[in-house]
Amino acid sequence: MMKATTASGRFERSRRNGLLKRAGTLFLAILFALPQFGTTALAAGPDTGELTTVASAIDYDGYFYYIQDYAGAARPDVEVGVELPAYTLSDADVASMKEVDGTAGLFFGDVPGLATWEVEIPEDGLYSIQVCYYTPDDTREQVSVGLRFDGELPYTEANSCILTRCFSNSGIRTDKDGNGLRPLTEQVSRWTTTFLSDQNGVVGELDFFLTRGTHTISLTSAGIGYGISEITLKQKPALLSYAEYRAELAAAGVDGQASPSGVLRITEGEDYLYQSDTMLSPTYDRSDPLVQPYDYNAIPLNVGGGSNWTSPGQWLSWEIEVPEDGYYRLGIKYKQTYLQGLFSSRRVRIDGEVPFEELDAVAFNYTDTWKIQILGDGGTPYEIYLTAGTHVISMENVVGGLSETISVLQTCVQELNDLYLSIMMITGRDPDRFRDYYLERRIPDIRERFTTNSERLMAEAQRLIALTGKRGSESVLLEDTALKLVSYAEDVESLTSKGRLTNFKSDLTSLSNKASSLTSQGLDIDYLFLASDDAEIPRATANFWGSLAHSFRSFIASFTHDETPEAGSVRVWIVTGRDQLQVVNDMITSDFTPRTGIEVELELAASASLLNAVASDAGPDVAINIDSSLPVNYAQRGALLELSALEGFDELKGQYFDGAFNSYILNGKTYAMPAEQSFCMMFVRTDIFKKLGIEVPTTWDELRDIAPIIQRNNLEIGLGDLYTTFLYQMGGTLYNDEMTEILFADQTSVEAFQLYTDFYADYDFPLTYSFENRFSTGEMPIGIANYTTYNRLVYFYPEIKGQWAMYPLPGTVREDGTYSAVQATGGEQISLVQTPASATASVIFTKARDYDAAWEFLKWWSDGDTQARFGNDLEAIMGPAARYATANVRAFEQLPWSASERESLAEQMEQLEVLPILPGNYYVTRGITNSFRDVVYDRTNVRELLVKWEEIINEELARKWAEYYRNNP
Repeated sequence: MMKATTASGRFERSRRNGLLKRAGTLFLAILFALPQFGTTALAAGPDTGELTTVASAIDYDGYFYYIQDYAGAARPDVEVGVELPAYTLSDADVASMKEVDGTAGLFFGDVPGLATWEVEIPEDGLYSIQVCYYTPDDTREQVSVGLRFDGELPYTEANSCILTRCFSNSGIRTDKDGNGLRPLTEQVSRWTTTFLSDQNGVVGELDFFLTRGTHTISLTSAGIGYGISEITLKQKPALLSYAEYRAELAAAGVDGQASPSGVLRITEGEDYLYQSDTMLSPTYDRSDPLVQPYDYNAIPLNVGGGSNWTSPGQWLSWEIEVPEDGYYRLGIKYKQTYLQGLFSSRRVRIDGEVPFEELDAVAFNYTDTWKIQILGDGGTPYEIYLTAGTHVISMENVVGGLSETISVLQTCVQELNDLYLSIMMITGRDPDRFRDYYLERRIPDIRERFTTNSERLMAEAQRLIALTGKRGSESVLLEDTALKLVSYAEDVESLTSKGRLTNFKSDLTSLSNKASSLTSQGLDIDYLFLASDDAEIPRATANFWGSLAHSFRSFIASFTHDETPEAGSVRVWIVTGRDQLQVVNDMITSDFTPRTGIEVELELAASASLLNAVASDAGPDVAINIDSSLPVNYAQRGALLELSALEGFDELKGQYFDGAFNSYILNGKTYAMPAEQSFCMMFVRTDIFKKLGIEVPTTWDELRDIAPIIQRNNLEIGLGDLYTTFLYQMGGTLYNDEMTEILFADQTSVEAFQLYTDFYADYDFPLTYSFENRFSTGEMPIGIANYTTYNRLVYFYPEIKGQWAMYPLPGTVREDGTYSAVQATGGEQISLVQTPASATASVIFTKARDYDAAWEFLKWWSDGDTQARFGNDLEAIMGPAARYATANVRAFEQLPWSASERESLAEQMEQLEVLPILPGNYYVTRGITNSFRDVVYDRTNVRELLVKWEEIINEELARKWAEYYRNNP
């Protein structure tokens, strides 16, 4: 009661203070209170004079809400099998029956669609879905399966159930210095039985409520091939407890057998038998000499799992040899530095089965040093019965005891994000503190929504404290956010003052980040072992003298070990990160050098150091992945070898999309091979578009038509730098045919520039913004950005999965009625508004020691198969966010895009117009940038500016062309 009285007092004081502050602007306040001065989309209803309410921006159709509705439903102990051949297809090309490895199944192909069956359900209740599936080895793309019952999606999570693949590896190799090289992986195609689970791994096996009678069940395919041989609706089998497990063995007469003695069988953590993901590469640890294998003078790969073993559903398996029948203890030497104060969980299987319930989610507590954990209950180890011979131990990443916490966080983030968007659609991002927005009248349940989520977070904080035995950073965050939500509920109108709306958004970001971090549960494994109860367990870390000896030997080795590679016939500089360097070096060692006999000296270099090295004759023979603006600048000064005159160039060029070489051609000669070539796509929050009742634009006129609707709801549009795209869509061109002058003052150029600047000057599109952040919150429901943004949205913002899509850019209907969807990219891009699409290239320098060897390397590096392997290997190490933006079409087709994603990207790629880079091109950038600012900020006449800058730019181009001919007589 006291708390309620205090809150009421704070609310009353806040109300009085607000009235006093508004006294001087009473007339303005009254005006804003009138319906016609409110936000258009939220205006008063006809004749009533009442403010309309704001609808929720999302549909609450997640599993969290679904399972609450059926919490008390029965779970019938029956099995309902689907008669597989009795299917119907949405399209005849979607799937077909065939036999693989002696098993008949329905195989889906590269055409998206669904297959449907009729099933007879004997009793009302909740059922799980067990499938037996097969993943062909023709691609490594993730297989996502969707479920429909009676044509309807029961909840969001049912739209994307992941069927994991299986990979074997070639074993760890070493280079000439003894450093470990990542094993090569090969996909293993086999029939696998599993229950369908949610993609994020938070829920686990999914349940579906079905009533008695006839229903249809449909499986969807996104265009990635897979096969299904069995579909069964049934209950998940209950696991025995450890006590029941031992009792069952005793009943079978096993307990009376003699126990083995003196047995210790160690399996190295990096020596996988199988793995679910190519990302799960072994890594290394040199922090302690007892990490095995150990080498003070090299970098062996001696640790399994690691920072890439973080996603639920990822699993690793190892073989271990058991010398005789009997009971054994299972131990794991691990380090867990990923969740401070918490634990990472793993499901332990032996020969494909979880022996008892306690191994379904084994917790590995936080530790920054190596520890040995013998699986058990407190101080009592579990005794696991194994027969003599080879057994397979698997460990699967599961969220375990944190499942409920993550589910609550994700639900609160979804609901509060929706509430934030509803508030912002009324107030805008920067509310006027002297204005009444009547939030409670427009969002009638706003207090209830704040209070409900506050109670959820506070209850979960208390549960987390009880689970971990202490108040950690996670529980503190939940408690703190819960209290803030209470304060928002107590004084709703205060959200429009004192920066509280910004604070609310910050709270949401913190909750979302915490949910992601709790889901990401990494674990390092040095080794696993089986031990009899009398075996001596190894030490986890070295003692003082061992650590001292390790430090001393490593220190001496730093002076005596020569890390300089042997001089090879080709010296290559790579201008990128260290992870990319390691991937390329591995590919050279395993593929290029054995194939050609050419040794390569690969070095990591900074872009800034390349110019100095070339100028001082200390540069490399070949440079790969350099910025696209550099080849023309180097070629202008005679520093690069012309590639178009070399044997095999034309055949290699055919692997790239038309125009990919435009930025590397000077006076009709090509001086570089394209490496990366990104471009822009249009990203749309389809959920918000649906609520606003607007369609995705296909032309710029349509975008202008929907802009007022979006802006009246205080939302924004991210346009980016599109002047040259408008120019080419209108039928114009940037340069004359001879590539010697810019056509800046041409009528089409003026019209394109006017259109471009009008979006900012007249429609007030934002100039600076974080697109990913505003897109995820819904503040910017449509925007144009580099297509690599797709990977980051999928990886870092799972809470908006299924609520957005990626489309090609809108086009222009020309005066003659033709439609153009050309996208101009490349060249010297301006970056006034957003980071433009980027490109990189590879070159050979004229001072290379061996042109033939250098060209042999560059041909190998630029080939589609090599580029595809580089992209896939890089993604295997760094994850989907590092997907390679290759310019090679053949390589692009081998990257793990889904069929729909690849189709959308390919459609835009076919419309690319890569701009040339000319000597003096920097003046083009300067002219566009300065003209843009003068028009948008000062309203200067467009034609006058472009005429002036055309003269300035053409003078510089002429001067640079003259310099080129002096250097290239």
